[in-house]
Amino acid sequence: MDHDIHDFVQRSQKELQDEYLRIQKRAAEDPGTAGDQGEENWATLLRAWLPQYFHVVTKGRILTETCYASPQMDVIVLFPSYPRILLDKKLYLSGGVAAAFECKITLTAAHVRDPVETSAALKRSLPKREGSPYKELHSGLLYGLLAHSHSWNAANSKPIENIEGALWEADTQFVKHPRECIDCLTVSDLATWSASKMTFLSPLLPFYN
Repeated sequence: MDHDIHDFVQRSQKELQDEYLRIQKRAAEDPGTAGDQGEENWATLLRAWLPQYFHVVTKGRILTETCYASPQMDVIVLFPSYPRILLDKKLYLSGGVAAAFECKITLTAAHVRDPVETSAALKRSLPKREGSPYKELHSGLLYGLLAHSHSWNAANSKPIENIEGALWEADTQFVKHPRECIDCLTVSDLATWSASKMTFLSPLLPFYN
């Protein structure tokens, strides 16, 4: 028997799919509004599932201490300590950002490239963390791509393989250090990918007296 939490997650997933079908009816008429609605769907989901002390905002850029300003992010999650007076400024200080996401209604392979490039550029501009392997491998800011659905619907299509291929290709092209990787990619009606990082210690050489 499924755990109750599984039912709650399935309910949220169904709500996203219902919204996807609704948005798709008029997406061709006004793609911009359709995109805005999709972003609000994800923002609403995050507000419902995250503790209420997090601030979830839409459409803003991230400013790092090196004065690098990211491309516009669709959904940004801010730490509870983020100054309230700055919540509507749309240029968010990186030290106060817990997570940021780009959102797509219908994912294509081309949509994967830009978020990977953005992740690498953004995290490269953040202060390098030292002190442990975990800190060195993770930037401290989670960045991902969220989509309602995908474009590979033909009978013989392989959406999972296509997405993984696009991720590997973009990663090879843009990422120079593991901390720069995109952290997650979610397609609501398909699957979620999350980055996994580990250290490798070579076997100790024999010790001779």
